[in-house]
Amino acid sequence: MTDQQRREKQIERYMCRCIHFNGISNETCKAGVNYDGLRGTQVGALPCWSDTETPLVCDKRLLPTREQAEAHENEVAERQAATMKALRATHDDAKAKGLEKGNGGRSSVKCPTCGNGEIHYSVASYNGHIHASCSTQGCVSWME
Repeated sequence: MTDQQRREKQIERYMCRCIHFNGISNETCKAGVNYDGLRGTQVGALPCWSDTETPLVCDKRLLPTREQAEAHENEVAERQAATMKALRATHDDAKAKGLEKGNGGRSSVKCPTCGNGEIHYSVASYNGHIHASCSTQGCVSWME
């Protein structure tokens, strides 16, 4: 599958999900609709997706336009690129300092994503995984 095909699939998938859906771990959607109240007796079924054949209906369901879905996909791609840039910088810094599996520790590196903050990170000695977060609110953070 090409990158363009993958992008198109993601756009189509996003267009099938109500813009108010915010995950089943929440009690209500962004429009204030109680998920449990919609499910009735069908555990797990929700009318939040247009590609399902559920008989459940929600009068607040609003599917995104193609333009909204493309904008969302662009935002996701930008966030992924930013995170990968920060991840590479952090891994390079950790490697240069000898932080790895068997020799964990903590350090920081200037954030290449926002250019203002510091990425504070820790390397687990058990498996070499990095947990990191930029000091700039809303920038990047991750756990491997």
